[in-house]
Amino acid sequence: MNATIILKILDKTFVVQGVKNATIDNVEKVYTSFEKISNNTVMLLADSKFVAGIRHIELLLCQHLKAESDGLLYARKSGFDLLARVSCQTQLNQVVTISGLKKGTMNLVIILNDVKLSNELKLKLSSIGTLDDRVIYLDNLKKQFLLKYHNLEQSVFKSTPEDENLFPLILAEKSALLAVE
Repeated sequence: MNATIILKILDKTFVVQGVKNATIDNVEKVYTSFEKISNNTVMLLADSKFVAGIRHIELLLCQHLKAESDGLLYARKSGFDLLARVSCQTQLNQVVTISGLKKGTMNLVIILNDVKLSNELKLKLSSIGTLDDRVIYLDNLKKQFLLKYHNLEQSVFKSTPEDENLFPLILAEKSALLAVE
């Protein structure tokens, strides 16, 4: 599927797109070209394996917008703040290394503070990989990776009601707690 996802969060509109098997030769060049094409509306360019689905993105965007209005961002730039929230890290050099773009082939997620994905940006994204929103969603392989990365036990989910949105909620809460670490 290559559907572009539109989210409305706190009276703001965001565009979310997944890209499968994106080939990144030069990280800085890719980021700069996306910024230029999108008129600086890029909020996040990240490794999609750190995103536990659309609900996770919604929760992180809510956190980000609230922190922005309160002057409590983890970083001055929105992209770094969201990367910190996605990776649950506050050290900016680690944030980029862990969940940011990397040279090579990867699945990625892009979030824009915009109402639509321009044809020019679609073409640019298509030139590095396949537009595919499935890389955003939580599957069992990604869940196992995230459990290990966040040092969470599977038993956490046995003590709570079965809820598909529980995992993104737990990760978003972990992200919110970074400020008190």
